[in-house]
Amino acid sequence: MINILKKVKYLKNIEKICKISLYQLPIVSFAMNNNDNNGNNNNNINNIKENYYRQKYQKIFASINEDHKKNNEQTRIEYEKFLGKGGCGVVVLASISNANLKKCALKIVKNNESNKKTVYREVGLYKEIRSHIPDCYLYKELDDYLVIGLEYFSKGDLKSFMKEMGKQVLYETAICYIAGQIVKTLRFLHVNKHVAHLDIKQSNILVDGCLNFVLSDLSISAKYNEKYKQFMNIGTTYYQALELLERKEYSSEVDFYKPDIFALGSMCYNLFTGSFPYLKRSHNFIDQNGDYDYLKSMQNNKVDIKTLDAEQPSDMFKDFLLKCLEKDFTKRPNIVQIEKHPFIKSYEIISQYKENIGILESFYIAITTDCVPEYNEECKKYILKNGILTLKEDNVEKVNSEINNENLGEIIDNKFVKKEDKIKNVLKNNTKKIFKITKIKKK
Repeated sequence: MINILKKVKYLKNIEKICKISLYQLPIVSFAMNNNDNNGNNNNNINNIKENYYRQKYQKIFASINEDHKKNNEQTRIEYEKFLGKGGCGVVVLASISNANLKKCALKIVKNNESNKKTVYREVGLYKEIRSHIPDCYLYKELDDYLVIGLEYFSKGDLKSFMKEMGKQVLYETAICYIAGQIVKTLRFLHVNKHVAHLDIKQSNILVDGCLNFVLSDLSISAKYNEKYKQFMNIGTTYYQALELLERKEYSSEVDFYKPDIFALGSMCYNLFTGSFPYLKRSHNFIDQNGDYDYLKSMQNNKVDIKTLDAEQPSDMFKDFLLKCLEKDFTKRPNIVQIEKHPFIKSYEIISQYKENIGILESFYIAITTDCVPEYNEECKKYILKNGILTLKEDNVEKVNSEINNENLGEIIDNKFVKKEDKIKNVLKNNTKKIFKITKIKKK
């Protein structure tokens, strides 16, 4: 028994070092075969579950179709399969037939006063924002349920996608590619629409068939209001900034959006290490269901640098994480400042590499094995000294000069003020075509 435990421990160490799951392949194979240990087909279990949900929500689909018929609309919606269950409802896959056949993820929640306010606000945000987030196809208020039809993403959310691919953690190249897309969305939300997302995490990032990552779920998002004087304690505990947990007051609009920056950093830290930045544990695990325990852990500890350094991040990535995870929100950069960080700027290098390589499978392998040469070369240009990220070619020039709150990104008349870049030509695109290009279909 002791020998078995030693082997399991050894395998887990290998798993952590190599960033692969040694246990996932048999599970994937098992799932593909759909057979249990006795050779019985597991499709029977899936069919029972599907039939249950199909019958349970049949009235909803019938009611929506009847409503369309009364309004002389040709649109018809049909149930396809169950996708998942959340905190306040379920999500099923449906097809909408009209001139073009579309699939949508139908979010179904119980019709009560609390849910009605939440869903009404969420639908309003979807209709107002439209770009950068999933499309909203329909909204129906029925006697017992509220229904939202959202754009369907074939690969599911990031958390499910990683599990399906057998990934427990990611290399920083993949994280840069994901974070770069999320930052673009956050800039649009914060600057153009004055909306804070407030629930950034893996399960709220959707993946399409071309490996594009899209921020979703506006159920607790909030639009800035001058009457707000205090941060709201909402979101998912391990992604919440200290100011949310402590319900601190803020003095300017620019601070209202900064919990999103912290959540982005916490998510990237978790994707890289499998842990959370301020979560300190002894031999006994802290109560993972209590906000109070994590609040105390965050108040009493600094970012877990040892766990981070063990994964050997580049100085560029490490500085990005430390900037995002700053506990003092007055010192934490805003979205305009974080967009100028070399780590986020490097997204363009990876994006160009994707376009040049042209083969989706090859691109996926490259970012999940840290094999994008241009990104690796970019990382080598920077060094982190005494908390300051500098260019190795010129140790006098400070990259962080762009990321000081007093220099950049304050709000005047509800608009972010940009100053001229103090560092020019930081990123040089030297990407060469190494394969004959087969263009990836863009969404």
